[in-house]
Amino acid sequence: MDALCVRNVSQLTLYDRISKLMETYEWSDCSFRVGSETIRAHKLILAISSPVFKVMLYGPLAERKEIVISDIEPHIFQLLLDFIYKDKVYIDSLENSCGLLYAAKKYMLPYLIKICLKYIENSLSIHNVLTILNFAEWIQEDSLVIRCIDLICKHTDVVFTLANEHISGSCLRKILQRESLNVSEKDLIDIAVQWAHDECLKQDLSLCDENKRMLLLKSDNLNLLRFFTLSIDDMDWLNSLGILTKEEFVVLKHNLSQNVIPKDQAKIQPTESNNQQLSVDLKIMDLDDNYKFILNLATIPRSLLRLDWLYCCRPIIRTATPLIITNTYQNIKVRIKSQKTIFVNSISVPTRQSPEDIFVNESPLYAENLNLVIYSNTDNKQHISAKYMYKTRYNSTTYIHLPKPFIFNEEDWYTVSFTWPEVFFHSYKYPLCYRPMISSDNIFMFDDNFENTMPCGSFVEGLKFCI
Repeated sequence: MDALCVRNVSQLTLYDRISKLMETYEWSDCSFRVGSETIRAHKLILAISSPVFKVMLYGPLAERKEIVISDIEPHIFQLLLDFIYKDKVYIDSLENSCGLLYAAKKYMLPYLIKICLKYIENSLSIHNVLTILNFAEWIQEDSLVIRCIDLICKHTDVVFTLANEHISGSCLRKILQRESLNVSEKDLIDIAVQWAHDECLKQDLSLCDENKRMLLLKSDNLNLLRFFTLSIDDMDWLNSLGILTKEEFVVLKHNLSQNVIPKDQAKIQPTESNNQQLSVDLKIMDLDDNYKFILNLATIPRSLLRLDWLYCCRPIIRTATPLIITNTYQNIKVRIKSQKTIFVNSISVPTRQSPEDIFVNESPLYAENLNLVIYSNTDNKQHISAKYMYKTRYNSTTYIHLPKPFIFNEEDWYTVSFTWPEVFFHSYKYPLCYRPMISSDNIFMFDDNFENTMPCGSFVEGLKFCI
């Protein structure tokens, strides 16, 4: 006789049936006190999922009463149980992902750790990178630390300009140890001095030069600054910072003007990192034998990192009526929103349609004169402008390059305004096409008819950006 297979149609899978236990708490045999809440669970399910729970619930020192969890928030602990019972979890914020990563590491759930790390890495931006760096170092997640440092090195000046988080001395040291940073050494010294200022406030120390120097020395960061890559013109500024001793400043200034190094540093054995940074033809300068010179002798500036620029090219849906620029219609606006915080380097637009009366032997080039301004819809302020005054080809596409990469903050709308300043006797036509509102990579959203006096196709054809 064939075996009869009976299936519970109300809960089709094992996880469906187990998750039902979490919803009803039926047959629960343990409880946890998390904050002000009591959460019930099942020993067997927890123990087979986590070696930590196994020891906690079935080991020789197993808890017999309500287990108190003091270092995890109730909603985070509930997310942890959701994953254990359902093998899936819904994370809706960076804060929750960090709290859940801590819990996953505590209870040794490697797959949940990967899920949390992926969410955090996808959420990484110039606005939160310092906060995540502090957290990653505290939780000892080296791969996340490296991702944070890599992003900081690419956008060092912007990250610390927007900084609203104070990093640890060891985090600063990891940044200063890098050979490639997209920031000048002078600005990097300013960043280190500002860190020392904030550290004084954190440790409730007086804001004097001696304390700032002491903190930079104690954290092993002063000797990572490459003072010998500065110019002689920077000496007054450097002296005003007060982080160098009188002897150090005299030696540095003398070196920059006469290319010499202190006597005791002639005996230094170059390391792998500074092997090619010590000039072999520098003269020796005499100092008191009791004086210890601690400054970094690197004379070659740090190299700049090449950014990985990406292209957003909006595909064509169908052709549209050409845009006609006259002395009464000289402006068109497009709104753009990004799903991530990104840097925009240039914006792609169509060039003019060739005149109907152009002769075959005439040049296919014309002199374009176009102004671009970007406004933030959040504060309605002008943030950046660019002029495009070049000879370009008819019936083509051109990129308007911005003076510097512009930050599109996540989920904020920006208005890009195009203006033709001089249209007197002739009208200009620009061939347009209708294009999708949402880019194929789902990063950008475009509103092509924002505040325009008449409906038209898409004037912005694409962007050049980096994340």
